[in-house]
Amino acid sequence: MRKILVLGCVALAMLACNMVLATPTQVIEMPTGTVVPEEEYNWGLDLRTTFGGAGGVGVRPGLTYGATEDFEIGVDWATNYPANGVLLNAKWRVTDEDKDDALAVGVMGVGLNFNQTPNVLYAVATLQDDDDDEDEDDNSFNFHVGAYYGTNANYFGASQFGFMAGADFGDDEWRGIVEYMSGNNPLGVFSAGVGYMDDDNEWRAVLAYQYWLQQRQSGVTLQIDYFTD
Repeated sequence: MRKILVLGCVALAMLACNMVLATPTQVIEMPTGTVVPEEEYNWGLDLRTTFGGAGGVGVRPGLTYGATEDFEIGVDWATNYPANGVLLNAKWRVTDEDKDDALAVGVMGVGLNFNQTPNVLYAVATLQDDDDDEDEDDNSFNFHVGAYYGTNANYFGASQFGFMAGADFGDDEWRGIVEYMSGNNPLGVFSAGVGYMDDDNEWRAVLAYQYWLQQRQSGVTLQIDYFTD
């Protein structure tokens, strides 16, 4: 979730079999290869706290909108997060909507104060399991893998490039979630937690443990999303 003037999407193309910062198009912090459905909205609120050091509580409300069937745009307002202020993100799904797996490229964390925001370009693939047996339960497994490049050297220092990988697994209501974003920079993080989606698919909540690599700090995040058209 983030804000901008620039929409330059450079494809760091990650090829996987067939071809994601909290909306349903993110794992926890990393983006997925999916986008918000066309003409639908995702309203999100992220809260986080870290233990020890500077610590503090971070707050990040945001809105993401499905502009087309393959393109979403979003805006966040963040305080005490790796990037602060009003930020824009945008994502384009390269693969067809009817495919189970998805590849997307995008930008995130781009703000009006360009020298103080991460201004990230990324590419990410989401690979979904393909269990069409109606007699089976609703359990599923999704794997997400990609790479990012932080264009602002002042923000990232010498660690501007990173890999990211994550997975979510479980049934239609309860999901286990894990992710890793590499890099000795403010975006580097390991997260693991659990998510709950209500029966009507109108809202979800995620509670996760996080370890921020550069700061060497542990913390907890609570993310709540509401979906509407």
